Amino acid sequence: PLFRSNPLTPASTGSLSDVEIVGNRITSMAGSGISVAHFFDPTVTTDCITVSGLLIRDNIVRNCLQGDVAEASVSSRTFGAFGGITLGSALGLEVRHNTIEANGLSHVNPVCGIFVLYAEGALIDDNQVAGNGPRTNTDSVPRAGNRGGIVIAYARAPEAGNSSQTAIL
Repeated sequence: PLFRSNPLTPASTGSLSDVEIVGNRITSMAGSGISVAHFFDPTVTTDCITVSGLLIRDNIVRNCLQGDVAEASVSSRTFGAFGGITLGSALGLEVRHNTIEANGLSHVNPVCGIFVLYAEGALIDDNQVAGNGPRTNTDSVPRAGNRGGIVIAYARAPEAGNSSQTAIL
């Protein structure tokens, strides 16, 4: 196999700024709908995927996370997530007027409608978040991990003078 002798190590190549994801229909993805490529464990590294000035508006994110979700490490379960929208670090984040529904195959896997590991100055408003990680008829024990409609692991208000947004979490 190609990478066994030389496995890849994920690394952020730097921050992004002024990103707009507007008016898209994101459906039937094997993985999360809108997501960072990798979550990093902040107890091990300062590396992180940060987006400043991220606007996610008027999108439909439906029936994503339709592939197998592998059992995650303790670190991945704590500092990452799967779902409709899953972000690492967001400064000046706006998530508005989106429909995020029916993502994930079952409640057995941890699924979030919207997940942000770290948010500074976030506005999350007027989204329809429903039916993510739907209940299924199974005796399987739910796997550990982040799950919920809107999950923000760590948040803080923006510093005075740096943003006109208020933190609404």
